[in-house]
Amino acid sequence: MQESPNKLKPVLFGTLIITFISTMPFLNIVNIFFCGGVIFGGYIATLNYYKQCVSTGFAVSNKDSIMIGVLSGFLSAIIVSAVSLLVTMFSGVNPVIESQEILNSVFKDIPPEVQTEMNKISDEYTKFGFSRLVAVFTLITNLITFPIFSGLGGILALAISRKRNKK
Repeated sequence: MQESPNKLKPVLFGTLIITFISTMPFLNIVNIFFCGGVIFGGYIATLNYYKQCVSTGFAVSNKDSIMIGVLSGFLSAIIVSAVSLLVTMFSGVNPVIESQEILNSVFKDIPPEVQTEMNKISDEYTKFGFSRLVAVFTLITNLITFPIFSGLGGILALAISRKRNKK
């Protein structure tokens, strides 16, 4: 039985692309459009694996393409969350104050419970340089969205590559 090519290199390559796009200022705006940078990272990772498989004569399954995309998304979600936390800690900026100003300008009557909770989060930023609640929320949302969209990029790469090879 023929052994499939190594999946680690494409996964790490996809992780690098997703992390780079998601952490670079102005470049990360691509992720506003349905996580375009995350989809692109999964796409490139799977495309890389597909090219390895074609050169060795190994068939790529849907499971492989999804797995490469999901793993790239999972690893990059952890790295991007950590980088985001470090940038927040060292920047010394309290984003809650800015958020409160925006909320006050948009909504006239903010419930006192919301103000109280936002003040608690703001106090955490002032005391520690970050908020544990925001850090955990960021990690959880990244762990959900990055693998999903990166896996979607993997499926797209396989479908497009198969269609091109049929011609």
